[in-house]
Amino acid sequence: ERSGGRFTWHPCLSGPNECASALHGRTTSAAPPLIVDALKMDNLGLPDAHFHIVGNGQVVKEWSTALEEAGLSPERITTEIYFGHKVEAEAASVESIRAGLSAVAAVLK
Repeated sequence: ERSGGRFTWHPCLSGPNECASALHGRTTSAAPPLIVDALKMDNLGLPDAHFHIVGNGQVVKEWSTALEEAGLSPERITTEIYFGHKVEAEAASVESIRAGLSAVAAVLK
């Protein structure tokens, strides 16, 4: 593998599906525990990670905002917005992600 094991990705599907290997539900609740586990496994902190967020504008903005609020440098966040460029982030979703990511910082200290 060209990344030397430094790259992983996990699909997260919010709609009904039969993909057993995918996370299910909104990324706001499904992804933070996975992030905690991955960082713990690699003995890394949130500032060591790089996030590439792909999807609709609302989700991308929610995650970008929450990651920055949790202490990740904006230089460690790249994004691809496919549609909904003008849709704003929902404050409750940003808080849910940020709270989950704050747990990352607490666990890894």
